[in-house]
Amino acid sequence: MGFRPKKPIQRRTDAGLSPAQLEIHLDGEPSLDQPQPVFRDEEELKQSWEKSKHAIMALQGHPVRGESYGLSPPRQTYFDWGSRPESWWKFSAPEPRRLLRGNPNNAFPEQGMRKGIPTRFRSREAYMSMEYESEKAYLIRHNLLNTAEKAIFDREVEDKSAVEDSQDTTHETINERKEP
Repeated sequence: MGFRPKKPIQRRTDAGLSPAQLEIHLDGEPSLDQPQPVFRDEEELKQSWEKSKHAIMALQGHPVRGESYGLSPPRQTYFDWGSRPESWWKFSAPEPRRLLRGNPNNAFPEQGMRKGIPTRFRSREAYMSMEYESEKAYLIRHNLLNTAEKAIFDREVEDKSAVEDSQDTTHETINERKEP
């Protein structure tokens, strides 16, 4: 009987994708140790997103299990509340994020976008002068927060209000003590 090498095991992530496929959907690019293209072209990437987007979105806020599925750099969660993976921005976002400050003529969105923001600018100074809305603000503006995000952010607002109320009370109490 001759020696028969084992086939490499293609592990699957919680979303049913290979680690490299998931990494591209999350971050938009493979890790440096990925020797070959993961998807043949943009169309195959889009089809993969359409097929697996619900499973990928279900990973939001969940801790990465095991050895981070080969994702690089290692992360604690797949993606955080109030954010979306790169493929969502590429294929599902209604529009790019709003420019809040800076000259829109200094950005070249036709040369590439990442998470709803152009990746190419006229100069470093132009890039530094640009300010875009946050992912969270974008999702709120478009009413795209999921139920869990709404609950988390409502709780944050309540916690912040409680802290501000206690600070106001403390300030009032100190001022009342100072008066004769």
